[in-house]
Amino acid sequence: MKFVGKVVLVLVLGTALAWAQTNNILYGGDFEVWENNLPFGWAPSTGGFDVYQSNDPVHGGASSVLINLRSTRNQDFDHQMIVVYPGDTYTYSVWVFDTSFAKARLAVIWYDENQNEITRNYANQYSSNQTDWQQLVFEVTAPDNAHYAVPRIRFYDESGFSDSAYIWIDDAQFVGPDHRVPVILRAQIGGDSHYRPFWVDGSWDDDGNYDPWWRGDWVELRDDGVWPDEVAEDDIFSGVVYLNPNINTSYWWWVGSEPFWSPGGGAWLEDGPGITVQDYTTDTLMTDPLVVDPSDQGFNEWVINLAGEQNGWDVTDDNLTRDGWVWSNYFYLDPAVVGDTFEFKFAVMHSWAAAYGDGGIGGGYPNYKYPVPEAGTYLIGFDDSTNSVIFEQVEELPLVINEFIVQPTSSEAIEIYNPNDHDVDMSGWIVAVELSNGTVDTATVNDGVVAPANGYVVLDRDNLSDFG
Repeated sequence: MKFVGKVVLVLVLGTALAWAQTNNILYGGDFEVWENNLPFGWAPSTGGFDVYQSNDPVHGGASSVLINLRSTRNQDFDHQMIVVYPGDTYTYSVWVFDTSFAKARLAVIWYDENQNEITRNYANQYSSNQTDWQQLVFEVTAPDNAHYAVPRIRFYDESGFSDSAYIWIDDAQFVGPDHRVPVILRAQIGGDSHYRPFWVDGSWDDDGNYDPWWRGDWVELRDDGVWPDEVAEDDIFSGVVYLNPNINTSYWWWVGSEPFWSPGGGAWLEDGPGITVQDYTTDTLMTDPLVVDPSDQGFNEWVINLAGEQNGWDVTDDNLTRDGWVWSNYFYLDPAVVGDTFEFKFAVMHSWAAAYGDGGIGGGYPNYKYPVPEAGTYLIGFDDSTNSVIFEQVEELPLVINEFIVQPTSSEAIEIYNPNDHDVDMSGWIVAVELSNGTVDTATVNDGVVAPANGYVVLDRDNLSDFG
């Protein structure tokens, strides 16, 4: 994905929100994500031990942290600095597997708004040698002037220690009152788009903490005038996510046309800029509207079109019309060999980025392939509610000459009736009239002349050419 600069956030006051009672604000506490041989968000602050990723034993998930203690001195394993709320009481917990001559203990270092250290709190509980996982729990209250904290795990040697000892840790949490910041995500999508929602995936987890694996809930964007959307059908789609402040990184996000559970997952349309949430002092944050343009050609209108053999795979050919959730049209197909297959995809917003193909969403999926038993008119469409294809041969009734208009002679014309339930494109048709003297006059129907379904079209010198 392509990431660009940080977004400007606008403060919105007076939004009433209901919160859960508590929330875990420690990211990377499951020890599943590793970067540069360290679990995400954690690092040693002393040098007398080694850190390894382990898959046996684990308390939860697929991996834990193996600590190899190599020193008789106290050793500290610290989380990155996190944002806390002054005066709140937090429950800091870690699961420990300890069967060697070492022990673990929890601690928290508090900092003021200028990141100057205030004090350190150490738990009274230590791990002990056991043959199963044990949980260390430390309830601690942030000082009234605290704005930041560093959760710490301290390791000690015990009697019998020689040159190394092993301890595993897993599933750390730092739980306190829920002060997550509502962030309203907005995307600008024009055209015939308001009948459907769009979706956002972002670098957060279900607790609203930064997650480089993007494992949190997806956000639904709507343009219906219901909060967090402000005005219905103004081309600005809005949704809300609740995030914890993070001074170490920005949150990233992108907009897609489908939710993650769709085949192919998400259907990327546009990357959003980074969102910076620095503290708990704001009420609600709002992003500037993200202009969605997956083709990078300045095309910001939601449209689905048929791109295939019939139009040279032109993703800019707006050849389908919408009825509810269904985009469809009638196409005349003339196979070179009877029974040949017709191949196509449904492109969106003049781009292959989120094209719908056979099996999923994205330009990499195979083309749809349908047999064409004979030359004729076919109804081809896409149901946007189910991501399903419509491909049906249509009985083509002949057009009927309804009336010759011969007076005055300067306005001679032919009125044609179309008895079909679909439009018929007459571009390039040849009109031939046999005169009383046996000669035949002909003319060609100009491009773009359509006989409407169950309606009439008048052919005259304004829409005919090549008279002969």
